[in-house]
Amino acid sequence: MTKAFAAVFLAEVRTARRLARTWVFGILAVVTTCVGYLYFAVLHGDMSGFLPSAVTSPRFLVDAFGGYLLWFLMAAAVFLGFDIASRERRERIADALDTRPVSNVQLLAGRLAGVVATLAVPVVAFLVISQGVGALGQAFDWPVRATFEPVSLGVFLAFDALPALALWVAIVFLLAAVLRNRLAVAGAAFSLFVLALWSLSRAPHWLVEYVAFAPDRLVSDLVAAVPDIAAFVQRLAVVALAAGVLVVAALCLPRPDAGSRVRHLVSAAALLACGAGGIAAVVVRAHAELGARALWRTMHESVHRAAPEIISVAGQIQIDPGRALNIDVSLTIAMPGEAAPPLWFRFNPGMATREVLIDGMPVAFEHRDGLLRTGLPTDSLDEATVTVRADGIPDPEFAYLDSAIDYRTIAGANPLKNLGTEASLFERGYVALMPGVHWLPGTATNVPSTRDFANVDLVVQVPEDWLVAGTGRRESLGGGRYRFAPEAPVTQIALLAANFERFAMTIDGIELELLLSPRHTGPVGYFEDSTDGIGETLAGVLREADALGLPYPYTALRMVEVPARLRGYGGGWQMETNLALPGMLLLRERGFPTAHFYETTVPVGAPFATEKLDQLRMFFREDRSGSDPFAGLARILFLHQTGPRGSGAVAIEYLCQALASRLLDDTDGYFSAHIYAVSPSVRSLLTGSVVSFVTGGSGSVSGDLFAPVQPPTVWERALGTPLNDLDALEPSQAINILTMKVDAVARTLFDSLGRETVARVLAALRKRYRGATFTARDFHRVAEEAGVDLSGLLGDWLHDASLPGFMASAVRTERLEDDDEGKPRYQLRVDVFNGEEVPGLFRLQYRSGDDPTVHESGPIRVPGYAAVEAGLVTQAPIHELWVAPYLSLNRHEFPLRVPETDANTAMDAAPFAGARPSEWRPVPGRGIVVDDLDPGFAATAPPAGPGYDTDEGLPVYQHVDPVLEAHWSRQEQPTSWGRYRHTIARVTPGDGDREATFSTVLPEAGRWRVDYFLPDLDVGYSTRSRSPFQLTANLEFAPPGNRGPLLGSYDMRISSTGSVHPVEFDASAAEPGWTTLGRFDLDAGEVSLAVTNRTDGRTVVADAVRWIRDDDD
Repeated sequence: MTKAFAAVFLAEVRTARRLARTWVFGILAVVTTCVGYLYFAVLHGDMSGFLPSAVTSPRFLVDAFGGYLLWFLMAAAVFLGFDIASRERRERIADALDTRPVSNVQLLAGRLAGVVATLAVPVVAFLVISQGVGALGQAFDWPVRATFEPVSLGVFLAFDALPALALWVAIVFLLAAVLRNRLAVAGAAFSLFVLALWSLSRAPHWLVEYVAFAPDRLVSDLVAAVPDIAAFVQRLAVVALAAGVLVVAALCLPRPDAGSRVRHLVSAAALLACGAGGIAAVVVRAHAELGARALWRTMHESVHRAAPEIISVAGQIQIDPGRALNIDVSLTIAMPGEAAPPLWFRFNPGMATREVLIDGMPVAFEHRDGLLRTGLPTDSLDEATVTVRADGIPDPEFAYLDSAIDYRTIAGANPLKNLGTEASLFERGYVALMPGVHWLPGTATNVPSTRDFANVDLVVQVPEDWLVAGTGRRESLGGGRYRFAPEAPVTQIALLAANFERFAMTIDGIELELLLSPRHTGPVGYFEDSTDGIGETLAGVLREADALGLPYPYTALRMVEVPARLRGYGGGWQMETNLALPGMLLLRERGFPTAHFYETTVPVGAPFATEKLDQLRMFFREDRSGSDPFAGLARILFLHQTGPRGSGAVAIEYLCQALASRLLDDTDGYFSAHIYAVSPSVRSLLTGSVVSFVTGGSGSVSGDLFAPVQPPTVWERALGTPLNDLDALEPSQAINILTMKVDAVARTLFDSLGRETVARVLAALRKRYRGATFTARDFHRVAEEAGVDLSGLLGDWLHDASLPGFMASAVRTERLEDDDEGKPRYQLRVDVFNGEEVPGLFRLQYRSGDDPTVHESGPIRVPGYAAVEAGLVTQAPIHELWVAPYLSLNRHEFPLRVPETDANTAMDAAPFAGARPSEWRPVPGRGIVVDDLDPGFAATAPPAGPGYDTDEGLPVYQHVDPVLEAHWSRQEQPTSWGRYRHTIARVTPGDGDREATFSTVLPEAGRWRVDYFLPDLDVGYSTRSRSPFQLTANLEFAPPGNRGPLLGSYDMRISSTGSVHPVEFDASAAEPGWTTLGRFDLDAGEVSLAVTNRTDGRTVVADAVRWIRDDDD
């Protein structure tokens, strides 16, 4: 049997080798995959030192490249096996083959092995090429220097690729044996292939992980990506299915077979049943894990008793990596006044509780579903010591049960997976005991914003060659025993242990420590000559924080590398970063530890710094995965010392984090997994650049790579949602509103109050409420004591969703007499009115002379229903001016027309730079005006559906979407009519079936003049960035060659109490601005003007309509 199998196998290999299609598919597979590898390798080599959140080393992408290669080879397998049933007859060797003692099962098994071996050759070729190039790159310091992680490489080859190819080839053989027509076999096989791809793209992650041929794993150098038992069962089931399908194909093969058909049928049925049953068992188990999380959450939400306050945690922790965690800890608790037996603690269900003592006396307990319930020896305790002894391995599934999004349930693209999937790790090579997994008993409460501040004194036992990281200075007790007793209370207790490489220095009594995997010390070598400068910079940051009243609270600050699999975000609806712990900053493995830094010389002012110190700072500023150390340090200095509670706590916490981050590094420093999940990739930014170019823009796309997008729908929700009501919204919507509004509040406070005043408020809050929490009223009281009138500056920013709205007067310019040094001076003045009750701030942004740089004034505050006069004095005439509100109904900055300045006539007047009260008010317009944003406007909108955003009920205009253009859509247009915003509705030509209507109520009957406003479509915005604090758009004028006949004749009519008046209007002959449509005798009451999409031009624009009494002219 073995000889027959070997003979068939060798014959199949020789046959496949002679086929041209084998070489075509093999070469294409290797070339395309190598091109992808080289692209990402070069990208990582060149850019990973600048864009840590966007570039991952190919070393960790073997599943991605291998998965692509596998799908490619599965398509090739169709053409190698689709003629398996007819090849012998076609080649006229069927009779000779039938005389050999080879059963059908042996024949197909040998051929299957031959096809799989043939398909394995491109895989091996790709791996040899990529590994060889990577090894040479490391030797000669090429940009291409990545080699695949060896364990993941072996897992892909033996565990993923071989079973997948075996099953697929067996399926192709079965189709060939049944259909016996190459075209039919190819059609059926590729239909199944496409169906499989389509199904996997829509399956949730928890299912894909166990049904996909090559799931995308988070490969790590720190923790080997070895499949678990369930994955092994699934692969054995795949092999059983392949064998069963192969036996069925042998039964269907049109060739005599001496074997027993009944025995083969029974064998096939048994194999198929085992395979299907194994896969079903794994899927049921995976689904049951989701059910367990739901049960745990329900049980914990049912705990309504007042929770005790944990005052201190002390005891012994023994870590036996990969085997068991043993804890013997004592919790000192303060009992709430209304407390009565029993006591409830949240404790990981993976830990088996052996004993519970209260004040040294054993008590009855129950540990079930992650809840530890204990009795009390007496009912009159104000304070007690609860000792818990337990061992086990914490279950990582018991974490963040209240997460707004579970990555397991996401179908298709899953960005959250890249932030880590396991809440804790307990492997032979790495242990991460994170607070969210509740590996220590903690307060069981369903009250939001609850946090305990506890004193900690723990002795931790680890293997002697390991180091362990915790909060505070690590005191070595010998024999792998370390003590952690931080000086200040902590809100979270975490331990991270591994065979780390340690780099440390002590500055001003604070130990600065970096713990990395020995495999990832390359960046340290690159920055070795900058060690002193880096240390002094960190010391300067800490000294400055101390001078601002926010001293670092511990005697050690650690930066610890964590594996890619460790989850980097928390729970709740905010899903904030959990990489900033008390006294520890966690570094993601795919960030700094594996980045490739190199020296580069760039021109002055280029985006990448030349100095290594600045390069390192720039690197961490560009991190958008939650591991920015400056933002983390700000969290340690404030939110790990105190924090808000009660109504508005989420917004106040965000505000405090943003202010603390700005104090340290002038960045907002907030991270949410929601933002990461919708952040544009490099590919989408490139696409945006192309779209900008195609639509007549500059082709450049401004804005941060991972900046939160603020589409019009977010603005609409923000206008109706106070910050203290965010809990009621869908989480991703709430995060968008939170980031947009509170970022503006933080910028307002920082710019208007100054750095020292903001620091004084935060320092007073921390000092008064350290180790406790504060309310919104406490926050405002402390600010008032520091001399800050938050209400006067921001209004009721927590409970009122109202925003200011700004309008500007005509700009006035003049040439002043030269200054004492003979330098020219140019004066610009403009009045800005706030038409709303809420106060607001704005800046003037401008360009002057030949300088392309955008300059800006200081922040200017405008009270409600008031105006200010703003003045600028420059050495060159200003030719471009924008009013840039911080957060307002204007939504974005808006341009003002700047008149030319007579440079030859100097005025003898005092220069005015700054702001002062003004009596200017916008002059009310004549008549009755209905704008496209007013309630009186209505237009035919397309059916609701995905793929486009809406702005006040209409889709946002997209020039590259002809289907959407055929419906009325809304576009920002700087020359259009408007109060706070300047927009138009527009539509492409049609047959008159899509209509826009301007309606109002006339107060009296008579003769009315009707005017129509036309914007200048040759002027538009070139780009729109996502930041409200930069000059996010440029005015762009269409070149003369592109100024074609956009507008033509319009199809209009006026309706008034049953009478209809046709209107003739040739928009191509009208000048931009108001143009008269005619004079009409109209009745009192409702009147409307309708315009349809019937036109002989290229677009129809609906902006504003004005009704004026004819006798008012």
